[in-house]
Amino acid sequence: MPILTIFNMDYQTLADKYLRGSGDYYEDRNPAWLDQVLAKFRLSTPEDVVGVIENAKKGFHVWSSVTPPKRGPVLMKAGELMENIAQEMALLLTLEEGKTL
Repeated sequence: MPILTIFNMDYQTLADKYLRGSGDYYEDRNPAWLDQVLAKFRLSTPEDVVGVIENAKKGFHVWSSVTPPKRGPVLMKAGELMENIAQEMALLLTLEEGKTL
């Protein structure tokens, strides 16, 4: 059962999609209404962070070898993908900050 659904989007599903950790479980609460649990997810551990940094370093080396003309289409596609999830991200950020939609 969803903890919070708004605009036909389940906040827990969004959190599960974008937040991945292996630490303790955490209840994300709306600061405007502290009794409202938005989602439950696992926190990142120091090891999780190290893994992300190592992957970013590997990606940097690959990306830096790509020529600018070949980077352009990739960046355009990245922009399109971000536009496609803008409403989801706006929902996550707004609720976490306790603001109204």
